[in-house]
Amino acid sequence: MKRLFVLNANSHGRGAVLFAWHPTGNFLATCGQNRIVNIVNRQGEPHAEIPLDGTGKCAQLEWSADGELLAVLQAGSPNITLWDANHSSVSSLDTGTKDISYICWSRAGPQLAIGTAKGNLVIYNKKTMKKVQVQGKHVKKVTSGGWTSENKLALCSEDRQVTISNAEGDTLHQAPMKQEPTDVQVARANRGSGELLSVVHGGRSLLIFDVADADRPIELGFAQKYGALSTYRWFPDGCLVLAFESGYVVVMSTHEQELSEELFSQRIHNGRLAGLAVSTVLKRAATCSGNTVKVGRRLLASNGGGRAAPPLTRRSHPLHPPRTPQVMDFSLSGEYKELPDEAVVLGDESGALERMAWTADGQILTVGSDSGTVYNFLACLPVLSAACGSRCAAAQSAPFRPACECV
Repeated sequence: MKRLFVLNANSHGRGAVLFAWHPTGNFLATCGQNRIVNIVNRQGEPHAEIPLDGTGKCAQLEWSADGELLAVLQAGSPNITLWDANHSSVSSLDTGTKDISYICWSRAGPQLAIGTAKGNLVIYNKKTMKKVQVQGKHVKKVTSGGWTSENKLALCSEDRQVTISNAEGDTLHQAPMKQEPTDVQVARANRGSGELLSVVHGGRSLLIFDVADADRPIELGFAQKYGALSTYRWFPDGCLVLAFESGYVVVMSTHEQELSEELFSQRIHNGRLAGLAVSTVLKRAATCSGNTVKVGRRLLASNGGGRAAPPLTRRSHPLHPPRTPQVMDFSLSGEYKELPDEAVVLGDESGALERMAWTADGQILTVGSDSGTVYNFLACLPVLSAACGSRCAAAQSAPFRPACECV
């Protein structure tokens, strides 16, 4: 990987930095301890600067699915700052509550879900500019959420409940948990099998729900040596990439014949693993720990000759139907390629790396540190294309290092 640009502590102040890429990858929003939201283009050139009012730290940055609005949550503020990407204008949304704890844009509609520390919910519609107040959705702090493609909202709370609601805030399902659920994610990539909802359960296991049949969750447990689950990401075809604080990265399947099977397990870092990012375009995973970034090879099992492993035969399963042949297929009979491929060790002045994310096209990997610095690396070359009449030619992206496989 090649370092593309760096946004240093002069832009953010010393301390942790939040960042979020625009859905198209055209803009990167960052905010640190100085409470100034910086918008830069993908070359790192300044585009806009949004000073936040008050003394509360920036707690969350969320782009709407269409990329029109950036929502900024500031701790202790009853308002959500909205930046209009089309007009470079700033407005303030009065939520009518003083204890906002979480915000989440719908992926399929104009709604912004706003959860509070008391368990209440506000749903804001950016098209109609109307707000729906839902009192008592939970009885304790809302900590995480996610929207399905059918515009259903899943929320989890410190009250050990997971709720699924419609876009108007009506509760469709409520599931009690034995331990506190966190980190709600929705898997949208499965072919013909609906959508899955997953939550971390007490930091040591993962609960997976079929959104259409949420009464039958499946719990995935992990080996004790892995310790606490740091974060996880869904990959196409029902596989999970899990990162543990102990430094392990594990790939597991949610298909019936492989359920709870570890398709891959390796200790990538000796220290605490803080961040995980997965690019479905490049089929690569990146992790960070301390001042080190590691990027793995393509997540692809092979039969030793570089060809994709044949698909396994599976019976119908409440989570997933049998898989169909495709490029990425994790097979226990195949040779799973070693994950570490590239390692970037930053200087001690970088501080501890905390979070990371790819652009949607997989070209840029962004990593943030607790020193107030945001590093941006070129991970693959851009796609080149040209057309002449009815003919079209295209050169596909390839990982930046010549030794890596083409995508």
